[in-house]
Amino acid sequence: RLKHRSFSLDEQIRQIILLLEPQWSKKHLNFQLHLPHTIYIGDEELLSEVWLNLLDNGIKYSPKGGLIDISLIETQYTFQIYLRDQGPGMDKDTLSHIFEQFFQGDTSHKNEGAGLGLSIAKEIVELHGGTIRAESAHDTVTFTVTLPAS
Repeated sequence: RLKHRSFSLDEQIRQIILLLEPQWSKKHLNFQLHLPHTIYIGDEELLSEVWLNLLDNGIKYSPKGGLIDISLIETQYTFQIYLRDQGPGMDKDTLSHIFEQFFQGDTSHKNEGAGLGLSIAKEIVELHGGTIRAESAHDTVTFTVTLPAS
């Protein structure tokens, strides 16, 4: 059962970035943030898992000195969150399976997780009535999370 409450979505994403600081500072990653103050009504604890999973993957697959770009756009009906990293990209086959349990497209990071993160993220986003998708082009991967405005 979701625990809906009002919280600052932009601040939540900033907090997750700070939480992961040891990982991204080791790789000298840079962040470009477009996170205007945004109040969202949803399950704060569950949604933090989504950003944790997406950012953890972004950091893991980014090259040293790379850039992670995060944007939050509020429209009349939705909140759209874009997380773009400069990882190695994914082929069409990997993209079509990325949200499946235990799927690991890049086996070089096999020891770093069970392949559950993205399937859990998808489940949480869908519980909120939203969608999540991944796109890959020219050595960038973009995850787009769309959440309905209450």
